[in-house]
Amino acid sequence: RPEPLERQSHALAARRVEIRTDDANSASWKLAERAGFTLEALLRGDSLTPFGEVRSTRVYARVRGIEEALGYSGAK
Repeated sequence: RPEPLERQSHALAARRVEIRTDDANSASWKLAERAGFTLEALLRGDSLTPFGEVRSTRVYARVRGIEEALGYSGAK
């Protein structure tokens, strides 16, 4: 069983953990939101799919000390 993100990031002394996911991949970005990540940006039309279609990327982050100050206390 994988360790919780909080324990892993503290063990690595990570101040910031970032997730990038395709805007069309709602399962991935909903998981990031449930895990307490904050949406920081939507990079509209930033790249192409393997089929040449324009896609957008969501950028999420958790920054040590910031999410806790906002009242985030763990995964829902």
